[in-house]
Amino acid sequence: MHFQGVEAMLAYDVGPGVIRTSSNQLFGVRHTLWKKLDDDDGLNAMTTYKFLFTVQMPYVQFPPSMQHDYYRCTYKLSAFLDPSLGYGEVPVMSQRSINYIPLTETRLLKAPLYLKDQKSRRKQVPSPNNMPSATVKLHSVEYLSGDTIQATVCPKFTESNSSCNVYDYHVTMNLYQISSFSADSVPILSQLVDTKSHHVEVQQDKNGNKSTEFCVGLKLKEDLPPSFEYSKIMTLTYKLKVKVYIKKRKTSFSLTAAMQSKPTEGSKKLKEMMTTLPWPSTAMYTFEAAIVVGTMSRGVRAGEDLQDYASFRASEVPIPRFIKHIEYEDELPRYESTRLPSYTSEIVQQQQQQQQHGSITRTGSIISGTSLEGIRSSL
Repeated sequence: MHFQGVEAMLAYDVGPGVIRTSSNQLFGVRHTLWKKLDDDDGLNAMTTYKFLFTVQMPYVQFPPSMQHDYYRCTYKLSAFLDPSLGYGEVPVMSQRSINYIPLTETRLLKAPLYLKDQKSRRKQVPSPNNMPSATVKLHSVEYLSGDTIQATVCPKFTESNSSCNVYDYHVTMNLYQISSFSADSVPILSQLVDTKSHHVEVQQDKNGNKSTEFCVGLKLKEDLPPSFEYSKIMTLTYKLKVKVYIKKRKTSFSLTAAMQSKPTEGSKKLKEMMTTLPWPSTAMYTFEAAIVVGTMSRGVRAGEDLQDYASFRASEVPIPRFIKHIEYEDELPRYESTRLPSYTSEIVQQQQQQQQHGSITRTGSIISGTSLEGIRSSL
């Protein structure tokens, strides 16, 4: 049995005749599950054998399993059956990919994060045509894959635009995945992975008061790889970009006609005319924030002694180890269904999910299974 973890920079052309590539073996361990001791201790032909094994992962942070345009990180269990050369047989191999998930924490912010417009950071730019401004508020910048990024848009009105006009807001939320090689200062790839658009009309009551803020959201994909910056080859980060478009939809005259309780036929035509007119003015604001895609729910923490593999020397990185099956039999007895609910159905469901999506392991977890199952000996 062989268990190996490898990360690699996929080969790509840098220039004419120049190809860049790199690889790094995270670990590699071997273990003999069965060995023929004498002539009578052999494997019968056309028979299925099972050899139990258990692998304990070290409490070290490795990069997640992923397949990228320029990077690949794989964890594989390989079982080899080497028959006697006297029979003229070739070795038989069975391989299984392991989906490794690192421990990446997520948490809420103690205070809301108010984002500033990127244009105003570069230089002071006044709102065009006395248009209202806006800011974006975030309560968290760390999420799990499948979560929804919640943002609050806060319009800011001045005396000149607070009571005469109605404004429509068009908000676009884009999440970018930024990939950079550890040795480079410029990202190698920045690609859009999620996007969502929202159209909101700021309502006005009879007293002329407008709603002060509204919420928008962007749901993340379930298979989004987690953020990591501790790889020796590549780092993976995310950036959220929010664009707020503010459009003045009606003039004060059309708004007065719209608020009449019993409008005349002429005012109806006027409203229709003013509603279909092109936008007289538009303002745009752009906001950015770094987003962390984690693997642990809020409130769940990793131990303080968890270290990245890059912090160790190559010869000192803790590696997985095979544990004898008898050493791992010290566990609680199975609950009886007459006393507590049966967990058999949940175990079967988990096994079916692992068969569909591949085996999953985390930092410090236990990999237990059967090697060479389904491999028939032809000795």
